[in-house]
Amino acid sequence: MERQLRDVLGGGRSVRLLSRSSRADRLLAVLELRLTETTYLGADDYSIADIACDFWTLATTTFLKTPLADSLKTKPQVARWLNTVGERPIVQRGMQVPKPT
Repeated sequence: MERQLRDVLGGGRSVRLLSRSSRADRLLAVLELRLTETTYLGADDYSIADIACDFWTLATTTFLKTPLADSLKTKPQVARWLNTVGERPIVQRGMQVPKPT
């Protein structure tokens, strides 16, 4: 699909961004569906599933925030989950960037 869009629109960064945003939106929809059923991805307890998905979900919702703005409004469970996971002390420690020496 990305290749066809590039051919029709003449290629470029905007086509790649559109394609990545579309893929990210589909993945976020899967997370939203799962999170309507449970507190965390694996079940009602924090698990390796949450650890594995937290970083890419946070990165996606940060770096593709503008193209995904409308989509993110329809995914309150993803926002809740990101906040819940992000409040964990171990996650906060892991997200701290070391100071250069």
